[in-house]
Amino acid sequence: MARTMTQLPLLLALLVAQAVPQPAAPQGLDARRKQLVDLLDEHWEYTMRTNPEYASILGDKRYNDKLTDFSEKAVLAELEVQRGLLARLQAIDVAGFPEQEALNHALMVRQIEMNLRGTPFKDWEMPVSQFSGIHINAPQLVSVLSFETVKDYDDYIARLRQLPTVFDQTMDLMRKGMADQLMPPRILLDQVARQSAKIGDPSPEENPFYEPAKKIPAAFADADKARIREEMLVAIRDGVRPVGKGVDLEDPHRAVPHDGLRRGNERGIRLDRCRTDVDAQPVADGRVADRQHLMGRGRVDPLGHDVIHGKLERHVALLRVGLDAPRRLELVVFHK
Repeated sequence: MARTMTQLPLLLALLVAQAVPQPAAPQGLDARRKQLVDLLDEHWEYTMRTNPEYASILGDKRYNDKLTDFSEKAVLAELEVQRGLLARLQAIDVAGFPEQEALNHALMVRQIEMNLRGTPFKDWEMPVSQFSGIHINAPQLVSVLSFETVKDYDDYIARLRQLPTVFDQTMDLMRKGMADQLMPPRILLDQVARQSAKIGDPSPEENPFYEPAKKIPAAFADADKARIREEMLVAIRDGVRPVGKGVDLEDPHRAVPHDGLRRGNERGIRLDRCRTDVDAQPVADGRVADRQHLMGRGRVDPLGHDVIHGKLERHVALLRVGLDAPRRLELVVFHK
């Protein structure tokens, strides 16, 4: 009994030592390098899966019949993935890495940080401009896809059938932007409307989305050729053209880009609510940001609350340039 009692403090000490979390043994250099490679590979696969058009352009046809999900749910899910990826990257100690691998790590971290830094500005709520957006990207995709097999054409037809959904998702984001007072200047949306009309105005046979049907390989069976052309025409006539028809720009109460996007005026974007200034972008939290800084190229000093509410017609925004540079750049901001 005495022996048992004398051993009890030692046993208790061992139990306490086991219960206290012990620091993980430091990973070796090879293990840490492999961890980075595996993480980058994982992210690449995620990028291919969630950006199927990009995958197709690169020749990866695993998602050749899919289009990117532009819903707000998908946008927010992407942000969570980026936050998780950043945490995992920052947990990797790159001490001793070859210079190129350490650079890959640093660039990846910086890119994600830049993306996340722009989150408060909700840039996704302005998904179209005269230079980009579904109305520009979808027709351009046609010219860079490969059409070598019957499956390539079937995948393309599947994508055509999904276009109305993607346009609706884009429209949903635009309506949320309108509610948050995040809208491009009207002069830009006017151009978007005219560009969208080029999708909806031509007949199905002259529509840019029908171009692949004019280049069907001669080796295809006649039955496949006829089916592909017919299914493509139906998809363009019933889905693509309605979402691309132009708007009546003389009526500011109508929607942009129009029918398939609008599905009724109550779902539309009010052109008369668009900004007329083009110098700065107002955001919901009481700041005005230069568009370059929405991409994370610097930090934006908050402007006074009076600027956002129009009490001042002119204000000078001071933008910190670079990460650590002490110099400042003056930007004249007009807000009406």
